[in-house]
Amino acid sequence: VDPKAQTVGLENGETLRYDYLILATGVTTNYFGVPGAAEHSFALYTRAEALAMRDRLFARLEEVATNRPAAGISVVIVGGGPTGVEMAGSLSELRNVAQSVFYPELDPDRTRIVLVEMAEHLLTPFIPRLRKYTARTLAKRGVELRLSTTVKEVRGDGVIVNDGEFILADLVIWASGIKAADVVSGWGFPQGKGGRIEVDDGLCVKGFDNVFAVGDIALTPLPQVAQPALQGGKHAGRQIAALVSGEPTKPFNYWDKGILAVIGRSSGVAQIKHVPGFAGLPAWLVWIFIHIVYLLDNRNRFSTLVNLSVRYIFWRRHPVAIVGEVPTPAGQAPTQSTSTS
Repeated sequence: VDPKAQTVGLENGETLRYDYLILATGVTTNYFGVPGAAEHSFALYTRAEALAMRDRLFARLEEVATNRPAAGISVVIVGGGPTGVEMAGSLSELRNVAQSVFYPELDPDRTRIVLVEMAEHLLTPFIPRLRKYTARTLAKRGVELRLSTTVKEVRGDGVIVNDGEFILADLVIWASGIKAADVVSGWGFPQGKGGRIEVDDGLCVKGFDNVFAVGDIALTPLPQVAQPALQGGKHAGRQIAALVSGEPTKPFNYWDKGILAVIGRSSGVAQIKHVPGFAGLPAWLVWIFIHIVYLLDNRNRFSTLVNLSVRYIFWRRHPVAIVGEVPTPAGQAPTQSTSTS
């Protein structure tokens, strides 16, 4: 991006000129300079990263089940925000419910899940009662919680935490922190914490009257979740329409619809404005309802509702694992892992 020339250069060499520009690039994973984190952990910010983590997990399960079933596996999750909590909950369900079906050779008690969080509590944005519920529920599901703990180094076989303890791990999942992509620093816009772009109260980039930033890339006090991004995008569009018609712009007024996190089947936490925070099955159902509502077209909504209902009713009889390619040593023909979907 060249704000002086008002142009955007594309990867294929094409150049686009703009009168007004909205920056909605999102952000990337922030490893906070922790040695080995970028090289030896799996991030979850993009779909491609999540798929890579999934394939590594199932490849490891199959390798252990085939060659050394008595050893078991260990997974360390770094970060106790919504992403880390939901990942820990999902992995605990995989171990407690599905693992015995897909990998009967493995003892679920030897599958270790450790959640590391530097703060004193999980889910910091939530009220204390919901934080305690989350910690209690994860612990009941067999997740080891390491609160007030920071990761000092990530190695190929585990992590070293602040008290010097080494936690063995077959897989390290990094769900802690975001920052702007390195390319953003070359665009000439003012940047703040994490390299995110500084904006005024109307989401206009400071010093640039015709450029707006929305979503995670904009440095605002709002949470880095979907609702501020969706509302911010609409606001930026209205701001540009006002500038084009010669009308005054307005500050961005965020409507907080609340925050949700799902821990696992029949368990979630919900903090909705003007409603007392609630947890358990009601919060889980609200989470599902909202995600179905935001799907495109009624056909997708209906099919998803039916699919989830069947999975809920027959969850013990029909656990589902969606797996991908299993990495094989060089010189061997690649194999496709057994899967159901």
